[in-house]
Amino acid sequence: MIDESKCMEYVLGVCPGYSDDWQEHLDGWKGEDVELFIHTASFAQYAVKYIESNDEKELKLIANAIEYLHGEGDDIVRNAIEIGFLETLMGHCNHNPKKHPVRRFTQFFKASCVDVSRAMSESWEKSSNE
Repeated sequence: MIDESKCMEYVLGVCPGYSDDWQEHLDGWKGEDVELFIHTASFAQYAVKYIESNDEKELKLIANAIEYLHGEGDDIVRNAIEIGFLETLMGHCNHNPKKHPVRRFTQFFKASCVDVSRAMSESWEKSSNE
C-alpha cells in the first residue's frame, strides 16, 4: 500500500518528465508543509499540458500512475487523487473543453478512476445546468 510519504516519489518514478514542474511547485511553497492534495493538484496541471498537446505516451503514464495510486493508496492517497488530481483536472477540462477534452486523458483509465471521473462529470454538468 502506498502512503502519503511515498505518493509523490512514486509519481516521479513513473513520470520523470514531471520533475521540473515538481521542483517549481516545491519552490513556490518555500519548504512549507503542504497537504498531499495540493501536490496532486500540481500533478493534474502537468497532465493538462499533455491533454492540450495530445501526447498519448505521457498521458498513458500519468493515467497509469493515477490508477495505481487510487487503487493501491491508503485513504489519504485515494482522497488526494480524487480531490487534488481528479477535481483539478476536471475543472481545467470543463473550463475549456475544446482545448482540454477530458476524454483524451480518461480514455486511458482502466478501473476505479473511470467511475470517479464519470461521477464528477455528471455532478459538474448538473450544477452548471442549475
